Amino acid sequence: MENIAKKLEELDELLAQHTIYISNVKRALNHKTEFQHKNCHECKFGQVLDKDILPLKDELPEDIREIINEIERLHCDFHNIISKVDTKRASEEDFKTLEKVDREIFLQLLSKILKLKRVVKK
Repeated sequence: MENIAKKLEELDELLAQHTIYISNVKRALNHKTEFQHKNCHECKFGQVLDKDILPLKDELPEDIREIINEIERLHCDFHNIISKVDTKRASEEDFKTLEKVDREIFLQLLSKILKLKRVVKK
């Protein structure tokens, strides 16, 4: 449990980088320039999740495993959905998709991480 608690602090910082990612996609959309999307395993958050948290998952209580599974799913949803944004074409739909990712998925992901931190600290 101690290892998970330490890694959760790192995940907080890495999740913040996703706000920068969203800003960079928005900038590329506004300028109709190319943007190199990353998948959920290529970003630093995903790498820490894959390397340091998911391997420990089976040793954890069920409630914690469920939250971790949700975090993994939401994080991959974040990248999968945002990767469909065509920054060079920059349609109204692309802007809506980006806003949805920012306002819904990112906030859900943040909420799950906060919940996990509360559960782990108990």
